[in-house]
Amino acid sequence: MPSHRCPVVTLMLVLFTLLCAPALQAQDTPKVEVGIQVTALKLGDFKLAVPDLGGSQRGVGGRVTVNLSDHISVEGEFNTFPNDFRITIPQITNLVRRDITRDRVDQFLLGVKLGGRSEHWGIFGKLRPGYVRSVLQDQTTGNTNTSLNTLFRTTSGFALDVGGVLEFYPSHHTMLRFDLGDTIIRYETKLQSGTTSTKFVNHNLQVSAGFGLRF
Repeated sequence: MPSHRCPVVTLMLVLFTLLCAPALQAQDTPKVEVGIQVTALKLGDFKLAVPDLGGSQRGVGGRVTVNLSDHISVEGEFNTFPNDFRITIPQITNLVRRDITRDRVDQFLLGVKLGGRSEHWGIFGKLRPGYVRSVLQDQTTGNTNTSLNTLFRTTSGFALDVGGVLEFYPSHHTMLRFDLGDTIIRYETKLQSGTTSTKFVNHNLQVSAGFGLRF
């Protein structure tokens, strides 16, 4: 199910970042940051008359950031969520059992980070368009009454990550980073026959924590 709170949280983070940024000023900010992170993405892509199946996907990833100044950075990030799943849902007094699967989810983002930093910490807003690859399928086959089967395939595509970033700098060349954001994803659902196509957009909460080196 879509998370309607994500846009509100995102707006609060961005406003807080803009208010705090002028008070922060770093000295000799490293130009390049390379980091790794663990991340959780709560997908809300199931548009089905079944219980909420948009569970949190847990994954790992990497990130490269180029600091153009103390306040503006350009960064690219890749995350992968390997926890494939399969679920069987009984329907119509068990005459039909729907087999729903999702394969690995991959995420690529490239965008900007705006804010401010001091010697030991920084706070930023982020706006990063990109792509999320995820495939959902109803693989229900072989039921007694095949006319009750629902065979579909949902794929994701364009994404936009909007949110806030909090960074701590234990030393000049190391950093800890925490992200909270709304990952907006565009989906398209088709029946296996290809005769029906439904397009929709969902808001998805994403939280990340990572470690990085600064050069």
